[in-house]
Amino acid sequence: MTVSYTISLDDLIAFQAHYMDHDRKVSSVVKYMMWGTAMLLILLLGIKAVSTHTVETDDILVLVFFGALFFLFWKLLRKTSVRIAKKLYDQPGNASLLGAKTLTLGEEMLELTEEWKRTCLQWKGVVKAGETKDHFFIYDSALSAITVPKKGLNGNADRFRAILTGHGLLP
Repeated sequence: MTVSYTISLDDLIAFQAHYMDHDRKVSSVVKYMMWGTAMLLILLLGIKAVSTHTVETDDILVLVFFGALFFLFWKLLRKTSVRIAKKLYDQPGNASLLGAKTLTLGEEMLELTEEWKRTCLQWKGVVKAGETKDHFFIYDSALSAITVPKKGLNGNADRFRAILTGHGLLP
């Protein structure tokens, strides 16, 4: 299967957002921070409740406040990461990330052709794949991926998904 498409800055930002939402290390750090703080708060409130034999409305508000704080922290972290990525992608030296691309999915490898370079990647070199409403991401490392906008697949998204699934990259 061969597809030709154009990558825009918005497509690269979509990759950054997908990475932030699905990277295990990023999400595990946030989860550990959330659970650690939640356990500490519950422990402190439990000690207070045992010593005073009461749980006050203020105690519950503190739990709600810290829950909201972590939610906002995650949103801010994601937004900041996307903003930084936008600045980096927008620099002149990264112009090769944008523009027309042709991706061929063969039996043994992927071939990505751009204006001034051609990259071949064996299927066993693909780390994972991801899918959103508008994109497919084929990760060749933990930090980089081939971004394929679904609008560039001309109605062949199901066939593209089937190929990735056939290689064990999508469920």
